[in-house]
Amino acid sequence: FTELGGDHLDRLVKFVTSNHDMEMLKKSEAIQDEAFWKDMHEVLLGSLRLLKDTTRSAFFLNCSTLFLGGMLQRQALRQTLRKLRFLNQVLGGREILFYCARTDGVPMGSFDPKRSWDEAMMELISFAKEECSRELQGVMMPQSALHWQSEKVLDETALKEVVGDVPDEGQSAPLLAWLHAFLLFLLPSLGFRLQLVGLAPVRNYKEGSKGSSRQLCAASVVRNVGTLLQRGCAMGDLALAQVAELLLRCASERRRLEGDTLHCWVTRQDLATHLEECEAEQQAVPLPEVSALSSWPKVTGVLLRAGICTEMADGGLPKVALDLHGVQADAVVRLRAALHQPEVRSSDVLFVTRTSKSVEERDHCEAVGLPFDAEFFKLLTSEAALHAITTQLSFSQHKDGVRFQSPETLRQLDGIRARLRQELQDLLRAGLTSGTPGVLGRLLRGASDVWQAELLAEDQDPQDPPERACKRLCLPWPVVRPPAEEIATQMRLLSQQDGLNVLVEICQADEPME
Repeated sequence: FTELGGDHLDRLVKFVTSNHDMEMLKKSEAIQDEAFWKDMHEVLLGSLRLLKDTTRSAFFLNCSTLFLGGMLQRQALRQTLRKLRFLNQVLGGREILFYCARTDGVPMGSFDPKRSWDEAMMELISFAKEECSRELQGVMMPQSALHWQSEKVLDETALKEVVGDVPDEGQSAPLLAWLHAFLLFLLPSLGFRLQLVGLAPVRNYKEGSKGSSRQLCAASVVRNVGTLLQRGCAMGDLALAQVAELLLRCASERRRLEGDTLHCWVTRQDLATHLEECEAEQQAVPLPEVSALSSWPKVTGVLLRAGICTEMADGGLPKVALDLHGVQADAVVRLRAALHQPEVRSSDVLFVTRTSKSVEERDHCEAVGLPFDAEFFKLLTSEAALHAITTQLSFSQHKDGVRFQSPETLRQLDGIRARLRQELQDLLRAGLTSGTPGVLGRLLRGASDVWQAELLAEDQDPQDPPERACKRLCLPWPVVRPPAEEIATQMRLLSQQDGLNVLVEICQADEPME
């Protein structure tokens, strides 16, 4: 984190406005010490470079100055507008989080939302015309300016375990609601590219502490930092793609075969270990560890929807449904592994940036893996494939699908898809007659690979891929098709024989999965 103080930000605004004229800047300030100004030109240029490289920013609003005595101060608003226009011009990233500081210095009994809104509209129209050469029409105050709905960005239960109770900011709710509505109107109306990703109250010192005896409000400070990490158009497209690449490389490195057992699943703890190993080997990691790990639910969700990864179910089997069609045209035998029930245990890392949800709520998968088939795995972990995947995930329109463009990759993928489907049919035909142990697990792993290959294939519509939501594969029963009850009985016997927790159901062909 790098902080630019208010005075320095004011100086930067003047520096840019004057076209980098240092003499004019000196005359505008009371500081005459030559030692102070000696390296200031380079300092200012360095600050501008820093702002250009910034991806996410937090802007502190001094509410006690902006609403002196409970009344909106147009002069203070004009200065704020100038700063925002400057940041709109120089910031590299668009995402901006607003922190409302010193709200306890605003007498809420004197705050009039309607009058403040009217004053703000007049100042905004004047600023747009005089300093932006833009005609602007004011709007009536929306009802949302009267009702503050605080977003539960953080798990404050975890926060309390670390730093104690978080201050109640309820008394400043009218001010927060007003500012949120005003900022939502302000940024687009002036044509700013800045994007409001959140507004949150902040408190640096404990209530009632004054002077030299002031005590730091640790709970609020931790919450502020956690909010900045978590919020945001929060995980930007580029950051999401970077974490996805880290996860895929982790899965590639940790895959190993021990005897007849293939170790292929990756958990969040595995990713944490991988990041620590990268740091120990001084490899470049694009994001802080806490940011990468806290984004696990979002990144794994994207990779699962894209068909790059598969989710682990019970017994190390993939989460997939295999529908077998028997003699009845309207009935299928559906095979699927039971859901994995992760062991509940305390973690060495406490994520205060986790969204506020019940501890029992299952909001993400426990483990993900790449295809089981060796050739398919090698294709998806090649440098060319990794580059294609992360490049497409860097753009929001590709969040639900990845399409390879290389003719060679498409040819390989098409060949893999055809081979896997044929192998699955052969396994179903030969394995069930012989009763060979392990057939059922191989069937579900093969079905998972076929589903992924078909999802990634060229001829699938990226906007409407088949069975994307439920991950279901349909196969006809080979040769003579017996009744569904007979197929189901045989599948249950195989499940018991292999000690697997596989659910076997007879259902309608078009019946959705639970």
